[in-house]
Amino acid sequence: MSKLSQSIRRARQQYRSTDTRDLPELLAALQSSDWVVRNRAAGELRYKGDSSAVEPLLACLARNEDDRDVIMGALGMIGDERAIDALAKYCAYPGTAYIAASALSAIDSPRAVPPLVAGLRSPVAVIRSSSAAALGNRQERVAAPEIARLLFDNDAHVREVSVRALAEIGYRKAGRDLIPLLQDEAFTVVCETMRALSRLRVYSAAPDLLRILANGDPEEQFWAALALGHLRERQAIVPLKALLSSSKDDNWARHAAAEALGRIGDLSAYDLLLDALHHPDVVTRISAADGLGYLGHAAAIPALEDAILSDKGVDDFGESVREHARKALRRLRRVSATQS
Repeated sequence: MSKLSQSIRRARQQYRSTDTRDLPELLAALQSSDWVVRNRAAGELRYKGDSSAVEPLLACLARNEDDRDVIMGALGMIGDERAIDALAKYCAYPGTAYIAASALSAIDSPRAVPPLVAGLRSPVAVIRSSSAAALGNRQERVAAPEIARLLFDNDAHVREVSVRALAEIGYRKAGRDLIPLLQDEAFTVVCETMRALSRLRVYSAAPDLLRILANGDPEEQFWAALALGHLRERQAIVPLKALLSSSKDDNWARHAAAEALGRIGDLSAYDLLLDALHHPDVVTRISAADGLGYLGHAAAIPALEDAILSDKGVDDFGESVREHARKALRRLRRVSATQS
């Protein structure tokens, strides 16, 4: 039996409420003729995580189609295997497959797996993709060969989701079949494949990734650079340096290049990363701090300390140069401590 993914466990720990004083009222509200009241009650029960709500939720699910999405979400969060049969039924319908499969993926029982594997063989694309995503969330290695067959699916979204699922499962045997997807007609499939190849450490993909780094558009270059960094591909050092020092207005490509150069660990990139720490673009400075942290060269400590004190830059996502410099500094100090 595969274990629940860490993300599902974290969600349960984070959102579950131990206060069950209003549980009787919420269960009674499931009987209301007002669908808004029923939906609110089901939503609250989702966070209670109390197994006594399972049977009332299943009864409500059978009576009211309007409530099914929020009820299935609640049943998944509660995680009781009594919900498996009902959820499996809804996995077979296109309009409910995604929510039902997601809820099934959260139930830590081997009985939840066969309906999802069956969904991989459905003639309906949304059912195939929903099942693959759920099995990936569960990290169900037993389903990996079946998911790998979907890499050749005629639906681009199914291919994309299947690539992601195999990476989440850690199925390295799929590496040979993933590489041709770098030439897929769907851009999202290409980018997801680059992420998967780096996570699965498919080193034989390096020549294709280098080709994309040289000739791809900026977003493709971004993912190719990150993948080559994770693979620690030394043949990427020269083109990554060129990308980092480029005057083109493409901060995300520079961001990936800086991180990748740090991960590869070649000290010849040190001066470039140090210069990038003072680049006018805040995203480039953030990535330079990350790169210096990964590079592990203690000579960068004064520059990172200075960035913590003086750089107030924040990017569009709220990420600050200071925080990334702090993380890099902690990483460097750990490296220095182990070497001393």
